[in-house]
Amino acid sequence: MQQSLKASERRSRVSVFIERQPFTPFDLPSVRSRIRQIDTTSDVWHIGEVQPIPITFTRIHTYGAHGLVRIIHQLKFFIARDLPHKSPCTIAGLFESILKFFNSFDWLDIDDGDISDNLAENLLFYIQANRTYSDESGLNALRYWYHRSYMMGLPDFQHDVAQALSTFRFRGHLKGADVLTSIPGKGPLSPNELNELKQTLRDYALCNNTISNIDPALICIWLLITLGIRSSQVTLLMRSDFGVHVDEETGRSTYILCVPSVKKRYQIPRTMFKQRALPNFLGEMLDQHLKNTEHCKLTGRTDENTPIFPLKSISKRGTNVVAESYLQTRMSESVTTYIRNLLSKLNTHRLTQKKSPLSISISSRRLRKTFATRAAATGVPMVELAELLDHEDLQHVMVYYKLGLEFCEKLDQVIGEQFKDILSYFQGQIGLKGLIDKSLPQTVFGPDRLRQLVGIGLCAKGAPCDLTPPNACYVCPKPAVSE
Repeated sequence: MQQSLKASERRSRVSVFIERQPFTPFDLPSVRSRIRQIDTTSDVWHIGEVQPIPITFTRIHTYGAHGLVRIIHQLKFFIARDLPHKSPCTIAGLFESILKFFNSFDWLDIDDGDISDNLAENLLFYIQANRTYSDESGLNALRYWYHRSYMMGLPDFQHDVAQALSTFRFRGHLKGADVLTSIPGKGPLSPNELNELKQTLRDYALCNNTISNIDPALICIWLLITLGIRSSQVTLLMRSDFGVHVDEETGRSTYILCVPSVKKRYQIPRTMFKQRALPNFLGEMLDQHLKNTEHCKLTGRTDENTPIFPLKSISKRGTNVVAESYLQTRMSESVTTYIRNLLSKLNTHRLTQKKSPLSISISSRRLRKTFATRAAATGVPMVELAELLDHEDLQHVMVYYKLGLEFCEKLDQVIGEQFKDILSYFQGQIGLKGLIDKSLPQTVFGPDRLRQLVGIGLCAKGAPCDLTPPNACYVCPKPAVSE
């Protein structure tokens, strides 16, 4: 099924011949995006919906080249066409790839008459020179830009080039490298690191949190640990997304958080949600925090559509930069600041208790990978984990199960090497005499590299040594060293 979808996508990229339209400069005063009107009168377009995302066309180094200025006008038509359909982050990513391509060449000697040929030659050369073995998403973005510009009838995009580009196959992003290779400070936290972090958070909460003053950064980091959500999902949480259900018979409270989906290319923000149950301690903290902040400092009134973690001030944010309903929404980078400041407070608290500071690197991405790794290790089905992580493609979560599969294979290999003679005896492949002959008294129980160390002693005659010979022999309380 997946192969047929990819084949249909490749067929859809094959270009039909379309007549070229005459060149006209871009002069639209505004363009409608998915949820708001974008001012396009200047060379800086603020296309953000939830967070400020500027598209700055002056970053393209024209140096007065008239041919490139002409291409930039066509680039504006291309972006204006995609604004009503794609997310601002997707469009910003396309622009960055196109910007990198433009600024890699000198366009000064190009006239208006041969700009089309030079654009095609430079693009094909750039793609060929930047092929890699891992992530070629930037090259795929260039292919998309050229093909769509041709289909729009823009004058300087050629049919033969668009047809040739449709035959390229670009490699996708290598997912999970930091999970599989255990890159320090990047991969999932180890069980000891996670337990130490949780215990420090509990100790800090007991000493510093009161009913009337709950640190929002503490709630934020617990949400990242227990739910594995993205930082952008944290900033999009509104007061109306939190709910409390009280059982009439038992009086017990159940806390639910509706987490908005993000990173969906064609989806408007806060249109899809996933209900997640919160642990009681976290639900109680969040409930009390919302009660403490019921009187909004910015608007002077209670609003259920106010973010749970709102901006302290919106005066520095310019007009018409984001949609009006998201004026108080923080940028996702602020979650990193939250974590950094909280980590500083945690280390100060540990020093007061005469403990060493936490030496681990903490980020929202790392906590998300830790959540996913632990969920896969505890047997959560792959489809369910993809749902928890807000993924639509199972390829994004397969890396966590591959990690567990490799561990099991290595464990089976070690067990097979150490106990293969005993297993052969129980399977009837060798007799008791053969097992005794293979279990020589001089054999050291341990890895294969230690089996050559014969003549150390008779320690392993009765039972396998649970230490690590030969170094452990020097401190063994009951050695049986041979002559």
